[in-house]
Amino acid sequence: LAVITENEIWLLDFKSEQVHLDDIEESANHHSEQLAVYRLALEKIYKMPVTKSWIHFLQPGVTFDLLSGSLE
Repeated sequence: LAVITENEIWLLDFKSEQVHLDDIEESANHHSEQLAVYRLALEKIYKMPVTKSWIHFLQPGVTFDLLSGSLE
């Protein structure tokens, strides 16, 4: 999911894999390269920065902020 505003882009990716809460950061880091590709493509197409980037894990229902490295 990409939210395109006038000045910035927010990027959210949903993952359906089951992840234990203790492994969220490791799993997010595993997927971060994929989101980096999305980020670069969006920035090139829209000529705006991606200022927020998250991965939401459907199981256990938590969101990881890739830019701050923390759970939300």
